[in-house]
Amino acid sequence: MRKIFLSHTWAGFLAHTLVMVLAGFLGGKILTSALNETIQPIPSPTQVKKEARLVLSPPSALVAKGSRIAVRILVYPGSVNINAVGATINYPRNLRVVELSRLGSFCTLYPEETVSPNTRTIRLACGTPNPGLTTSSGIVGTVIFEALENGQASVTIKQASSSVHANDGKGTDVLATVENNVLTIATPPAPSSAKIALPKKVVLTSPTHPQPDHWYISNNPVIHWLQEKGVQYAFSLDKNPQGVPDSSTFAKTGLEEFPNVADGVWYAHVRGRNSAGLGSISHLKIQIDTTPPQLNVQTDRVTLAQNESIELNFSGEDAQEFYVKVANESFTLASSPLKILNLTNGENSIYVQAVDRAGNITQKSVKVYVQSGFWEGLWLQIRRLLFR
Repeated sequence: MRKIFLSHTWAGFLAHTLVMVLAGFLGGKILTSALNETIQPIPSPTQVKKEARLVLSPPSALVAKGSRIAVRILVYPGSVNINAVGATINYPRNLRVVELSRLGSFCTLYPEETVSPNTRTIRLACGTPNPGLTTSSGIVGTVIFEALENGQASVTIKQASSSVHANDGKGTDVLATVENNVLTIATPPAPSSAKIALPKKVVLTSPTHPQPDHWYISNNPVIHWLQEKGVQYAFSLDKNPQGVPDSSTFAKTGLEEFPNVADGVWYAHVRGRNSAGLGSISHLKIQIDTTPPQLNVQTDRVTLAQNESIELNFSGEDAQEFYVKVANESFTLASSPLKILNLTNGENSIYVQAVDRAGNITQKSVKVYVQSGFWEGLWLQIRRLLFR
């Protein structure tokens, strides 16, 4: 039987060429379909940097002997998401721990909550599931102290036995620094026979929304104020900048949380009342945005030859900044359109993040294939000429 070999004939060459062109065309269709499927939100990769801070707030305060004060343990994670915190806190003899409060804490799990009066040590350890804490700061817990004796009272975080763990699957400790506080305890002046004055206007602060003109992801705002002895405090939260709190409901401590607040601009109000009457109202603006920005990503091609570049276009309503990275590189600030060079042979994943005013993040990815070698490049050029 006679065998026919096409590899050394014109007919063989043309047949081989036709097969490769069809393969290139079908490959392009498959990659185009893959692009449509891969432009979708994916979990944000964690970039582990050791820059977290544990902070005691307020940093200083004047406390009347016999009164109570709330000291918050705050965490500032830096540029990474975190999912667990451990804090060892020491306090002096002239303070007594009345209560450990979880009010406003980002944690949902609490494996450790202990107070050792003999060694004057507090141990808090807590965590939360994936994706962990995604905001710029969070409350770990709050310690309610009673002031026992006059003098300075230093409350300190013991850094050597404290930690902040990244949400990176490894529990990497990213704690860099701690910040402590000093309380001054003084005996309040003896009551005089003079007429009792109206309550003083309090200074309102928020550990969850510290800057009134900034937007925050947290929708569980917490407010704090120092209480005056013998004064009851009414509080409320509404959309009115000059709102008046209901004076029939009073706070137990100078720390209140408003859970599950809708997006928008809100105002917290606090007013004191004593036997002389009602004091002036304090107001605090709180801005909440929990909605991630929109993100649209397009590229001018999904297959290219060696040393060719692609153009990446991206946009998104409400997005303030965009970040781009290729494969396992770090995200860098970018603007659209973006020309990307020096992609490696084979499949390349390109990630785009849109970040809004509150720090909400939307992420999408595209896959681009770089063909290598003479024949692969030749068939890519033929496909472009025939099917452009």
